[in-house]
Amino acid sequence: MKKEKLGNIVSFQRGYDLTHGQMSGGNIPVVGSSEIIGWHNIAKCVAPTLLIGRSGTVGRPQFYDCAVWPHNTTLFVTDFHGNNPKYCYYLLRNLNLEDYANSSGVPTLNRNFIEPLQVKYHEKGEQDRIANILSILDDKISTNNKIIETSEKLMREIYDYWFVQFDFPDENGRPYKASDGEMVYDEKLKREIPKGWKAIELGDIIKEAKKSSVQVNGAREKVGAYPFFTSGDEILDFDEYYVDGFNIFLNTGGNADIKSYYGKSAYSTDTWCISADKYSYMLFIFLGIIKEQINNNCFAGSGLKHLQKNAFKKIKIVAPEDNLLRTFNDLAQSSYQAISSYKTENKKLASLRDWLLPMLMNGQIKVSD
Repeated sequence: MKKEKLGNIVSFQRGYDLTHGQMSGGNIPVVGSSEIIGWHNIAKCVAPTLLIGRSGTVGRPQFYDCAVWPHNTTLFVTDFHGNNPKYCYYLLRNLNLEDYANSSGVPTLNRNFIEPLQVKYHEKGEQDRIANILSILDDKISTNNKIIETSEKLMREIYDYWFVQFDFPDENGRPYKASDGEMVYDEKLKREIPKGWKAIELGDIIKEAKKSSVQVNGAREKVGAYPFFTSGDEILDFDEYYVDGFNIFLNTGGNADIKSYYGKSAYSTDTWCISADKYSYMLFIFLGIIKEQINNNCFAGSGLKHLQKNAFKKIKIVAPEDNLLRTFNDLAQSSYQAISSYKTENKKLASLRDWLLPMLMNGQIKVSD
């Protein structure tokens, strides 16, 4: 391994100002400090693109195979100096550049602070091999995420056709409402619904799981095989499970972040775990559709708002006839089982990648030709 100033391995430049009102909505990603924040018709760099957060989410590397508009909340690489761009991405991930942020006021990362850093790095051939093995893991995670996204989108579309537009297949396989299926007015919903359907309140169907007594910090100390759901985005591992089957997890504070999992899982004190027997799959998709309504009508309090369960239980949902519901549940169960399996696999792949990354970068492990 060699040692060199970071600025001689990759050269950084601050990104460019662009307000949301100025974004044209083209096919060029506008990348902020942690994610894509919009779309434009002009790129300000060439592919591949490597960026790190300059302000906001500081120091987090992002890699894109395409050209982007790097926002002024980022620093982007203008010159890889002959190094493997993907290797440089993993190198930056291993440096923990957030530690070099200016802590006064809003955290900010100045390229003049990080470019002089003395950094160990590999010869080009070893760079290629390291980038390849880590990319295999990341590419598999990305593929799984695309499958998850497609599966979730398909289930939402089926729900919309069947339970919103009421064009579920009738006894002849034709779309019910479009084929003049009989509709009746429901006083509770104040709208027409298919004959034989009814309106029910969530309080009539949901089941609350036992209250968890485990704090988030406690979960980190008890690592195991089961997903542990908290109010944040991260799904931790836990050494025991509280519930099995398909369950829905809602934040009890802040906003209506809604997650689900099929299988054995656990959850923290800031999370409400519910199910609804034969209505569980319908309920999960329905809650995602009305998320804004839940935020506005079911969260209250001074400071951090908290979920008002009684208000939540008063929400009404349309309930189809059992034959159609069984057909929908058969589709949903196989889909959400697969989704949960892919999520579990991604956690294992990410854990392997994160274990390998520092050892590869520090030269503790070498990749053979």
